[in-house]
Amino acid sequence: MTSAKGPTNPTNTDVPACTSGCNACTSTCNPSGCVYGYPNTPPNAYADATNWCGHAAGIWMSGKGPAANTLSSVSHAYFGTANGPFQQWAQGGTTLLSPIQNWGSSVVDFTLAGTAFDTSPSQYFTPSGGIPVAPTITGTNPVSYTFESLNQNDWDMAICGALLFDDLGGNHRLVTCDKAGYGYLLTQGNLCGSGSATCFPAVSQSSGGQAGLTSGDPGDVFPFGVNLTFCQDETAPDACHRVTSLAFYKDGSPKFLYLWPYLETLTALQLSDNTAQTGVGSLSSTTSPYTSVTLATENQVIPGDNITVTGRSPQTVTAINSNSTQVSVAPGFGSAVSTSTWQYNGYFINPIHDSHPLASNVQYPGGTVIVTSNAGSDALVWGLANIGPSTPGAGALYAYDAGSLQLRWCSNATTCTASVSTFTNSTFALPTVANGYAYIPTSGIALSGTLPTGCAASPCSGVLVYTGH
Repeated sequence: MTSAKGPTNPTNTDVPACTSGCNACTSTCNPSGCVYGYPNTPPNAYADATNWCGHAAGIWMSGKGPAANTLSSVSHAYFGTANGPFQQWAQGGTTLLSPIQNWGSSVVDFTLAGTAFDTSPSQYFTPSGGIPVAPTITGTNPVSYTFESLNQNDWDMAICGALLFDDLGGNHRLVTCDKAGYGYLLTQGNLCGSGSATCFPAVSQSSGGQAGLTSGDPGDVFPFGVNLTFCQDETAPDACHRVTSLAFYKDGSPKFLYLWPYLETLTALQLSDNTAQTGVGSLSSTTSPYTSVTLATENQVIPGDNITVTGRSPQTVTAINSNSTQVSVAPGFGSAVSTSTWQYNGYFINPIHDSHPLASNVQYPGGTVIVTSNAGSDALVWGLANIGPSTPGAGALYAYDAGSLQLRWCSNATTCTASVSTFTNSTFALPTVANGYAYIPTSGIALSGTLPTGCAASPCSGVLVYTGH
């Protein structure tokens, strides 16, 4: 199965609906995001299995493919769509489309049961409401966090791909994130939490479905922040501390989700079961409106986690001030608080941040990450990024202990804090590590002496190989 992406539509106006799959989208629906299915037979036996397209909301995911699995004899393929219109009404706005035709800024699920493959998503998650984006785009009122605002601001959904794993309770989860820095923890095979396909914004929860991030939303199990600096507004969409890669180590104890944001350090988020954890050290908030909180011990919570103090309303963490002990919460404690007895909870807690390289040296678009182990032990997190004090930096490969993020090795053995001009890794590319070899796709390798065949002048594009043998 493959996917494709074209340019996206800057507006959310209704557009002519696609009529019969991607082959019909070469005119009124072009550009579009398309899904193609291929039979599991030799290439010469290819049969056109085009199934779906959506207008102006391409399937990008930083170049990653779908995530797929099989649950209860039904196969699922999950995609994230870039910014574009989410169209639930026919032209004129009086007739609800069934199925709808455009799923911009959404996570969609295509299923295969027996020999029948979906011709449109069987489930989809579409943000519609939630924590306001600040500062505001215009005026003084916060912008509602909806698919409209994601589209308007070029905040593509699922730029880090879609990662499948089982949580501590054995539930099958999907985690992804958008360009703004918001993460989504969803349930595989039940993206909108209703157990049915009726989960677009026009349908209320009481009718069996509800859009994402609304009050009491059943679809987004845990909305959270994947980085320390969320996108602010449409003025600089490429300056977001975006995350374009996720990795998970299922054999770890504890288990971690790994990511490496642009202009930040490699980060591990500990998987939790959302039960109460005892806060370490004191907590205080002394200035009205009591939304700014000082914790005596850093790195316990992330945006999206809850803080509880006996006798006070639960508070949701909305921001972390650069790995420090200063956090922001909502709705606020209402009055001053100072205590050494408090609790916190969330599905991702206790972040670990590496110190090499310097966050300010991590160039666009951040690092890509994978995890390897030796039959479930001696696990390493590998990070590939362009590093340097100025853009574009130079390529560097790092290996970290998966449990502590202690740096074990890097391709620039001199300092491991910056990079030398040896190679520039291909944007969004993942390293491949197997049998003691690390393979790096590059867009340029600085060479001297006799150049290899096919390279007329240095730098040469190709695959760079490091070996531990």
